[in-house]
Amino acid sequence: MKKIIYVFIINIGIFFFCNSNASEIKIATSEIKPLCYDSNNGFSIFVLKEIENFTKFTFITKNFPSVTSKLQSVINNESDIAICGISDRSDRRVNTESIHIMETRARALSLVDNSFFSEKNTKKFITILFVIIIAGILLKLVEKFHQSSFFKSNSITNFLFSPKLKGGEIESIEEAINTIFKAITVQSTRETNPKTRLGNWAIFWPVVLFGMVTLAATFGNFLLSKNEYNAKININSIEDLRLYKLATKEGTIYVDNLKKDRIKFESYKTTKEMYKALLDGKVDLIVYDELSLQNYTLNNPKVTTVGPGFYPQDYRWYFPRDSKYKAEIDSAVLKIKETGIFEKLKETWFGK
Repeated sequence: MKKIIYVFIINIGIFFFCNSNASEIKIATSEIKPLCYDSNNGFSIFVLKEIENFTKFTFITKNFPSVTSKLQSVINNESDIAICGISDRSDRRVNTESIHIMETRARALSLVDNSFFSEKNTKKFITILFVIIIAGILLKLVEKFHQSSFFKSNSITNFLFSPKLKGGEIESIEEAINTIFKAITVQSTRETNPKTRLGNWAIFWPVVLFGMVTLAATFGNFLLSKNEYNAKININSIEDLRLYKLATKEGTIYVDNLKKDRIKFESYKTTKEMYKALLDGKVDLIVYDELSLQNYTLNNPKVTTVGPGFYPQDYRWYFPRDSKYKAEIDSAVLKIKETGIFEKLKETWFGK
């Protein structure tokens, strides 16, 4: 019994000793979803909680209204670290030190159009219909003139137009188009088979086109994801942004980037207002941080990220000059990256 009491007392002593040696570190945060929803929730907050497991630090968070204000609190030694969505800029390095957290970039966000009569589906339908009509006209002409003496005048045209194949007569363009449509939909065309080889080719190519469009739709969904493939607007480069009405968040680096490239846009005070503008159709695309956009799409099937990434940047945590915590915090961040914890947190908050 005495041994149990001794062990209990020793454990209590160790607990209080460890806690007495734990350093309280003041963290400056600001609402930049999903990095920080508030001072107690968000990706960056959960990274801090993991760092506590590798250090003797206890973190006390305080919310600030902007990136500028939380950086200023670090410069004035009111806070020990400023976190949550602070990109690397030369002016921010003057009175601070920083550690690398992760890379990010901008992406565009578009509405998704899953309707049957979407713009993409309409274009495909018109293209296939146009090809069927042209092929039908060609088929009718070929079949009509297959016995002409002109086509028998040389070996090549004779090979293409000579009636080597058995089949019924194709009397009209309507009948020719109907024959092609039946071939595409895998129906019998015995009543009106073409008599010439070229007539058969006139049927063959619309069938091939229809198959290619079907495969493109299937593999497009597989490679891009269903939402991205069905995006209302898609882009291939930054230059494509000039064609649309854009939105971004006020006070972010993307405002500076878009101004530098002379691309017109509307800026909104909050991300809530920015997303609402897209959903209400006031803008065509949002240009914003890719990680934040991915998080938003996790719970909103009406939107999807589109196009390539651009405006790469480096998210960092900022410390006062000669900070006594910087080296140990940096080491702890590396440990949670090496153990795979950091990547799992990214997948949880931003998706794969």
